[in-house]
Amino acid sequence: LLAGPCAAHMELSSPLAIYSKSDPQTAEANKDYSMTSPLEKDGSNWPAKGRATKDIVDAIEPVATLVAGDDFSWDLAGTATHNGGSCQVGVSYDYMATQVVIASWIGDCPLKKPYTFKVPEKLPGCSKCLFFWSWFNRTGNREMYQNAAVVSISGTSTSFTGPQAFRMNTFGDGVCSLIAEEPVVFPAPGDQVIYGSGFDASS
Repeated sequence: LLAGPCAAHMELSSPLAIYSKSDPQTAEANKDYSMTSPLEKDGSNWPAKGRATKDIVDAIEPVATLVAGDDFSWDLAGTATHNGGSCQVGVSYDYMATQVVIASWIGDCPLKKPYTFKVPEKLPGCSKCLFFWSWFNRTGNREMYQNAAVVSISGTSTSFTGPQAFRMNTFGDGVCSLIAEEPVVFPAPGDQVIYGSGFDASS
């Protein structure tokens, strides 16, 4: 499988990712000035750059609230979009041990805005849980980007079922990597799928 000569750089900016330099509750010593960097290829900081631990999450106040049944918009910061790729967003109630996909963007992510999805009506509420974003860039090195943000969810349901988030390029085996120049078509994209140019439900 092919690898390109350069890296891409994007980060979750809304809601603010854990240890974002823009989050006023983040201590200076914890601010990540390289938030746009990808996950390590050996998986040593998967998931979410190793920041989805109980100790870290418990010390952070939610930066946004998702309301079951309402639309929710998220955003990215960065300039190296590397001709797009594919993204997933979702939630975790167990510090990223389970990463439930809510929506997927197949192709053209992060080239086309806005990034908006409908929060499932059956999404359970939480006072503190995680919203995550994952990105697999189209061109450049075969990498995976993932940030998580501490959020709350307003909902009354007690259970929600969805696919587990896609993972690749972080196993350190040189085999489980994506093909360059081809946006990944997620095998389990969830109920909400936004297709980029040249992609549709038959892709």
